[in-house]
Amino acid sequence: MGQIDSLIRSAVSAFNAGSPDSAQALCLEGLRLAPDDMALHHLLANILFAKGDPQGAALHLMPSLRRQSANPPARKLAAKIARQLWERGDPETAAALLTLAIDEASPASFWFDLGLARQDLQDLEGAAAAYRAALERQPTLAEAAVNLGVVLQEAGDLAGAMAAYGRAYRLRPSTFGMIAHALTSSPKGRLWLDLEALKRALGG
Repeated sequence: MGQIDSLIRSAVSAFNAGSPDSAQALCLEGLRLAPDDMALHHLLANILFAKGDPQGAALHLMPSLRRQSANPPARKLAAKIARQLWERGDPETAAALLTLAIDEASPASFWFDLGLARQDLQDLEGAAAAYRAALERQPTLAEAAVNLGVVLQEAGDLAGAMAAYGRAYRLRPSTFGMIAHALTSSPKGRLWLDLEALKRALGG
């Protein structure tokens, strides 16, 4: 145990001194000695994320989340990694990571990002649940309401979609363009020739 603690301290010192490669090598050395050491996995995930390797970071953070899911720093790191994974076109890993990290106390941003990942995976039911959870935690999050409308529309629930779009429009009228585009561009949407009538419908 003393050797692992020493390697962790050395890795942290190397990273803070601007030597992430040395820090990574020290973590890998530690994991060869103690493959299940969660502190090493978490530290290596931080290092890899800082080096621009979110896939590698996720690989090492997931065991930590499975063992210590209540660890707030691990949850925050997971959300950052997941967002970068989604932005780089890997919604599957992003969704898996967020599913491990999220609990009922997680903020709206975690749930919103989970919704984005699930939406890209065409998990419409899961995406809708995530967007609803985001809105429960942050009722003014207009983006979540718009996206909820989109996934409900794609699922064939046009009435539910219109309710979500209406909520988004009332929260932020500038979302009207996105809403109109979503309604008219999808085969499961509705064509509105009178945009003022659509605004009235959304405004309730």
